[in-house]
Amino acid sequence: MIDHKTAYVAFKEIESTKLDALRRGLLKAAIRYVNIRFESELLSLEEKLERDSERTIAHNAFIATCDILARNLAQTGESALWRQLLTSDRKIIGDFACYLVAFVGVKNR
Repeated sequence: MIDHKTAYVAFKEIESTKLDALRRGLLKAAIRYVNIRFESELLSLEEKLERDSERTIAHNAFIATCDILARNLAQTGESALWRQLLTSDRKIIGDFACYLVAFVGVKNR
């Protein structure tokens, strides 16, 4: 599990990047995954099972965008410490997507 303070540190680092297109791509992937994850709360068990592969695909896409942004940050000399904080734990990365969406939502009120 990732705590909100660690997630916020990662968010602030991502927010400060000059790689705007990759940052926006990461946020879009987070929104897509979080949307599916949230909607599953409202589904029956049968509906959840039907959408499980869609959730997994969105989760994998979010992880891939994290990796792509981190790689490009390292290549340009920007910090990618946030990616190390997430580790490779799928649950932590998925929870981080939720935090990202929440932080952006509150920031843009």
